[in-house]
Amino acid sequence: MIKNLSSFLLCSFVLTCASAQETGVDLLLKGQTQEDQKVKLVKTVKKLELDDTFLVQAYGSMRSIRNYPAKFDKVFESFFDKKYSQTLVYLNRFTSKNSRLKSLLAALKLYSYYKLDLKQSFVHLWIEQSAQNNFLNSELGVALDQIVGPKASQWLIDGGVYLDKNYRSLLNLFAHHESVFNSSLQAYAHLRSGQEALKWVGKLAEGDELRYLLGQTLLVSYASKNELAKAGKVVKEVIEPYLQGKDDLEKITDYYLTLARLLYQAGAYSASERYYYLIPDESRNFLQARVEALWISMRKNDYETLLGELKSLELEAFKHHYHPDFYLVSAMANLQLCQFSKVQTVFNHFIEASKVESSKISQAMNSDKLTLKEEDFFTRLWRNSLKARKSELEKLSQLKLKNESNIIQASLKSVEKQLIFEKKRQWGNSEKLITSTLRKMRFVKVEFLSRMRRLKKMLAKSDQKIKKVDTVARVSSSIEKTDSLFFPQDGILFGDEVFHLSSLQKSLCIEGKEK
Repeated sequence: MIKNLSSFLLCSFVLTCASAQETGVDLLLKGQTQEDQKVKLVKTVKKLELDDTFLVQAYGSMRSIRNYPAKFDKVFESFFDKKYSQTLVYLNRFTSKNSRLKSLLAALKLYSYYKLDLKQSFVHLWIEQSAQNNFLNSELGVALDQIVGPKASQWLIDGGVYLDKNYRSLLNLFAHHESVFNSSLQAYAHLRSGQEALKWVGKLAEGDELRYLLGQTLLVSYASKNELAKAGKVVKEVIEPYLQGKDDLEKITDYYLTLARLLYQAGAYSASERYYYLIPDESRNFLQARVEALWISMRKNDYETLLGELKSLELEAFKHHYHPDFYLVSAMANLQLCQFSKVQTVFNHFIEASKVESSKISQAMNSDKLTLKEEDFFTRLWRNSLKARKSELEKLSQLKLKNESNIIQASLKSVEKQLIFEKKRQWGNSEKLITSTLRKMRFVKVEFLSRMRRLKKMLAKSDQKIKKVDTVARVSSSIEKTDSLFFPQDGILFGDEVFHLSSLQKSLCIEGKEK
């Protein structure tokens, strides 16, 4: 189709030139002779990349506009000579009230932004043109989509494009429009949108990065609502096809971890355990997977395996990682086995570790320069965005494009705020995790004291004397709270395992795995 269109336009041009002497066609460049004009147009056509549908369409649109002011010759000459920086300078100087010429100039500006890698400027203008005019349905709009659409998702991610609420509102005006770039941009705007992401998953190719990220968004939403069948469908139709042929350790282990959590939530403990143990020790998910797998041994009353895993997690290599579930499971397991001294030791270690972690959180949240707790997709996105916006601002400043520079400067400030938001989210999630575990530990402490009292009564009935009973020191069950705003935790929500602690136990203490 591209070759046919290009051939048609080229033939049309040659025929027009051949008949120009007979018909007296209007000169495109004021003051030039007809012969000079033909020579210049031939040179212009030869420079066109005939496999670039937009360049061919732009040239055809230019040829169809008659009697435009001569000053725009500079715009067209620089554009078709691929001098895109100079084109932007001219476009900043010249404006037109002619609707056709105005649309063409806007399209040339978009293409120039794209070629100069001015991503934020491109997206802003593209949204404005698509919302206000019939740009997406125009020949220029369709031709541009064929150029920018195929790799749009990765292009948007790499550039960390920022969309404020005004541009998001404009996007909604043409959300229904079928175009490759529009599908990618709409998907990009719907990350973290819960089940709204479902609208855009099917519009992207299986190997598209944004399709994978939308799948993650859907998994969190479905799992939090215990809609496990829907979550499983997302894994089967979105996550697994994306990972086919991929050699990305972390994304593959993210998949194992997600599947293990969903299976656990569904009560398929053995299958869940297999996926937890598929995660290799070189993965960043390794320790998290091992700690979460402890709950499976707890559910099975497999205390031999559980105590062995707890012992391995106490190694020096793990002392610098704070995983509150480790302490919670350890306390519960030892309590089930009536190892009261060990339970108290776990309480003490948990409180000390939580104090250290709480101190880190407090220092980070109150610091003038908020540090990054860990790298994830969104922190990486906005850090890349900062770099890209600074580069874009520098390019625009060099071209002395003041209005565009001011817009990018505002975007730069918004991106800085977004990165702070992500940092606070991470630290806020850590505080929520501590608070949640403390609440569960309070229940374990109550059960701990209750069992000691019951044991005392049982022994008293047997006329046995206990010198030291119920002398365990009280454990702090809360941390200092503030009025700071913390953001919702990203991830899958689990049921409260603590309340399974003693519901099925027939005796005060157990000695091993139930058969």
